[in-house]
Amino acid sequence: MPDNRLEQDGLYGRINSLEEEIADLKYTNQKLYKDCVTFAKKLKKIQVSGILDEDVDGLKELNTQYAEEIAALKEQIVALTIENQNMREVSQANELKETLEDIEDELPIVLEPAAGPEEEELFADEIAAPSLETIQNTELANATRTGNTVSFKALKLDEPDEEPEVGPAMRNSNQGRAKRAPAPQQPRTSHRKGSPGRRILRGILATLLTLVLLLALISGIVGLFAHNFPDATIGGLRCYTVQNDAMAPNVKQTDVIVVKKVAMEKLQPSNVILSTYGDRSFGSVEAIETRDGANYIVAADNTGATYDVTADQYLGKAVYRIAGLGKLTKYALTHRINYFAVLASLALVLIALLILFPSRKPRRKDQPKFGRDYNVEDFTI
Repeated sequence: MPDNRLEQDGLYGRINSLEEEIADLKYTNQKLYKDCVTFAKKLKKIQVSGILDEDVDGLKELNTQYAEEIAALKEQIVALTIENQNMREVSQANELKETLEDIEDELPIVLEPAAGPEEEELFADEIAAPSLETIQNTELANATRTGNTVSFKALKLDEPDEEPEVGPAMRNSNQGRAKRAPAPQQPRTSHRKGSPGRRILRGILATLLTLVLLLALISGIVGLFAHNFPDATIGGLRCYTVQNDAMAPNVKQTDVIVVKKVAMEKLQPSNVILSTYGDRSFGSVEAIETRDGANYIVAADNTGATYDVTADQYLGKAVYRIAGLGKLTKYALTHRINYFAVLASLALVLIALLILFPSRKPRRKDQPKFGRDYNVEDFTI
């Protein structure tokens, strides 16, 4: 089976080269077809313009020339189509012939039975008068049989001074023992795939590494954004951490609240707002009042106690709550160096694991491989 795979790879290479030639022919056909269409459009334009109605010899000659060129292009298209079809048939026949030859090469060679007394005497005469065809002038096959394995060694011989006489019996024996030259080996491209377990593990590690890098990038951008632009928003939205339990258990200090800047006049009762009253507190809107030309929001906490929020204290309306993220945010704000050091360590560990666990197990360099270090000829007499 490995030898068949080698031969199949060689066939695939020849098929690919033929496909490239066919693609070139198709491109030429398309170009010729476009030229035909262009000439046809020119003729149609001339015909529609009415110029041909006039008796002009030059236009008639031009029309005849265009017609001849179109006919020649059509003949070229037909010839290329036939040539394309013939090449395809020839390539299929060659592939079939090569496949049959490869199958014949892989058939086992039957060893000759043990020679009888008369044949042994004849073989002794042949040894006394060896032929050039047997020795082949340069190589001598020394076979040493151990079990079912036969090994061969090639020895360099000197050129004989005179060609020994060859008898009819020796000549017939040599013709039956002619060796076939081994077929040239085609290089085989490795297509080994990694194991499913390794691919799954690398996928998990790559996902975790991506999440860690994204978290570090987002944390850095948010920290820089909040420090340099305290009043800026993204699409009118901004994230805040909760500093107290004024709205517990609905809003806890471990939460992060997404706040949208909404005009005070558009607030409705029961809306939850964020203000700087009492070190950034959340409260439920009870009413909006106007006093001395200034607007005030009457807000209430979880105990029912109300307090006034001015326009300067009002930060926005709470639109979304992210539970549990406040712990990580507070740790990152109070221990910035440790936070980014932990993220960097996680990223390095994940990168090291990706390097230690490749997608496929590396092949040992000293391990022999069929088709590269040995083939079927090494085991054939």
